[in-house]
Amino acid sequence: MFTKIVTVSLLLSMAYARVLLVRNEVSVPLIVSVTDQDDVTVLNHTTVPLTVPDAFSGSISAIRSDTENKNVPRTRVELNLDAIADTYAVSLIDGFNLRAKVVPIQGTNCSAAVCAANLRSAGLCPVENQVVNSLGVIEACTNSPLLFGKVCPKAVVSSEDVTQVLSCQAVSYLIILG
Repeated sequence: MFTKIVTVSLLLSMAYARVLLVRNEVSVPLIVSVTDQDDVTVLNHTTVPLTVPDAFSGSISAIRSDTENKNVPRTRVELNLDAIADTYAVSLIDGFNLRAKVVPIQGTNCSAAVCAANLRSAGLCPVENQVVNSLGVIEACTNSPLLFGKVCPKAVVSSEDVTQVLSCQAVSYLIILG
């Protein structure tokens, strides 16, 4: 009897959960943070599954494992998942530290949310927005809506910017960081 209850419980929990795939495309491990979950280390050039509730509303962000200041502004992937329609976006409202892309898997009329530019490069991030480590390496760039809007037009750059919040109903999502 106990085995049947455990099996049914597992099946029900799987039916009310979604698996997101998170890919690390940088040369060092990433420490990935997900709303209401423990941080997960994703090794360089690997993809890991992350399980979230089917009605998940939150964000996913990451820092490089070699980042000196663990509280740098972060690129965020915002997700609101539900049974009718999902919304998702790459958000630069808090700042930028990694490229990000959200790709719907098995969705209808879906498109990707993305910020493909490396805003940490000295040529793109204004000096006043640079977050540098003790060696002078740029680890992040604080929000600059005008700049971010030009180089990452498919990302949300301010709280008023709702045009880049996408809607879709997909089975899952691939989140590419780096």
